Order: sequence, then structure tokens, then C-alpha cells
Amino acid sequence: MQFLHKTINSLRWTKDRITQSSKFGARVVGCFDYLRYLPLGYNQRWALNGQAQRQYIFSELMELFRFSALIETGTHIGTTALYLHKKSGLPVYTVENDQRRGMHAKVKLLRFRKIHVFLEESKSFLKKLIKILPTINNQLFFYLDAHWDDKMPIKEELQIIFGNWKNSIVMVDDFAVPGDTGYGYQEWSDGKTLCLEYLKDIITEFNLAIFFPLAGSISETGHKRGCVVLAKNKDIIEILQNSKNLKSHKCDTLN
Repeated sequence: MQFLHKTINSLRWTKDRITQSSKFGARVVGCFDYLRYLPLGYNQRWALNGQAQRQYIFSELMELFRFSALIETGTHIGTTALYLHKKSGLPVYTVENDQRRGMHAKVKLLRFRKIHVFLEESKSFLKKLIKILPTINNQLFFYLDAHWDDKMPIKEELQIIFGNWKNSIVMVDDFAVPGDTGYGYQEWSDGKTLCLEYLKDIITEFNLAIFFPLAGSISETGHKRGCVVLAKNKDIIEILQNSKNLKSHKCDTLN
């Protein structure tokens, strides 16, 4: 095993010679990345940012609702996608725009037939899903985490989701939790932050109900990133209001 690890680790010298100026080059490097880190294994403890309270929320949602599929934007190297599938047994559709990380995930998850990895932008991916997953009476869970750097597709993602799958539940990662600065959130170089004010128009347009983690950041583990859960369907909202891990947030608190 030590010899194998040294051999695979040496591939980094080869991959450095491969140009990453094209999608093909980046994908080849992603394959090398998978082989290089394979002997080290992949710890599912770090799924959903390694946050125990976040995992409790997800587990409860799986108990409360009968989802037909789970969708993730922002695959990274596939740790959370694998976790979602193993915990639910459901098909998982996930997308990563970074070709290197996406190919790493695609190779790693290749043996899981119910996990479908796409290498493209999240907006085009969601539009493609409209033809794959029925939009009428189809209950889906969306985990949105494709908003790093200065890319901000979150508004367009939510418009596509609630404009087509009205019975869905959406969890947005890296979201500012009101009154709890211990939870981290996304900030962009232009000064904007991922918060309720930023999504005000979308929340109003679709009359979305808002839910935040009931547990404070002090009891959270891992990266301690904030999140918000959004829903449109009245029956779904009523169930969420009795959640043991989420608390309702009134829309009239938006400025």
C-alpha cells in the first residue's frame, strides 16, 4: 500500500505538465487528483460542511417528506453528494462548474448508479433537469452551494426551482443567520452578502416561507456555516413549522 501511495502521489508531477487551459486538461487533472488521494480515503464526517446540526436537519427532512430525488449545486469533490445518497437511498443529481473538481467527483462516484454528476453551470443544469424530472406533483430537495468566488447564481437558481417544482424544499448553504454571528456566510468582493435582504425580491415573488436552524452556532460543529430553508407549498410549510430542528422566520422582518 505504501508503494502504491508513492506511485500515485508521483502522478502530481505528471499532471503539472498537463495544461489546464481547456476543459479536457482540467478533467484529466481531476482524474489524477482522485487517484492521488484514493489511498487516503474519504471521510463522510465532512459531508454538509461537517456540521452535526445541519445533518440533523437533513435527517429530519428525510423523515418528514417523501422526496423523489435530491439535487445539489456545487459538487466540489462529491463528499456531500455521496452522503445525501447513502442517507436517503434516493437518486442524486449534482453539478460542478469547476472541471477539475467535478471530474474528481465524477470518477469517485462512478460506481454509484443513482448519483448523476454534471460538469456545467448550475443554471443550465437546472434547466436541463426540467426535462429529466417531472415538474408536476414532484417533491424534490435542493441543496444550493454553487455561489463561491464572485459567481452569484442563487437568484436564478431559485427562480428556476420554484418556477417549476412548486412542491420542493430548498436549503441554501453559507447563508447569514439573523441574530447569530457565529454562523459563517458568503460575502462577495462587491460588498454583497448572502442574506435575506439579498433574496428579498425572490422571497416576495414566490411568497416563500423562511426557516433557520433552531440550534445556535455555539452547538454546531465543523465549519459552522449558516443556512436557510425555503418552501412555497402550504402543506409543506405547515409541516416545517413543527420541525424539531428548524424555526420559522417571518417575512415581514425584511427591510
